[in-house]
Amino acid sequence: MLIADPRTLLRKLNTTCTKAFEAAASSCVSHRHYEVTVEHVLMALLEDPQSDVTSALAHYNVNAEMFHATLGRYIGEMKSGNPGKPTFSTLLLEWIQDAWIYASTELGDTLLRSGALLVRLVQSPNRYLPVEFPA
Repeated sequence: MLIADPRTLLRKLNTTCTKAFEAAASSCVSHRHYEVTVEHVLMALLEDPQSDVTSALAHYNVNAEMFHATLGRYIGEMKSGNPGKPTFSTLLLEWIQDAWIYASTELGDTLLRSGALLVRLVQSPNRYLPVEFPA
């Protein structure tokens, strides 16, 4: 359940996450999708070699290319045809909110890093993603 103001949550993103959200929104517009989703943001984070997500996947020997391909297939199947501006999905905002609570209370962070987003995703993958993580 989303309890925080979305604008407040978005202001908590660090520079890497902000760039990823901007790239995700741009991708969403170019594909004419109706909502910016967790998948759009994850795709953008996977494409950023400076993100915590990229580093963590490499550290744990997760096949990032397979993960990227899986997300790409799912994004390609999303409903398209939106002639206007997409919105942020409620699930995406809840993911940010949950990661922010984790980052601020457990890690003492003042900005939300992509590593905290990844932790929340790994802790509850079925909550945020309709696709499975590749092994």
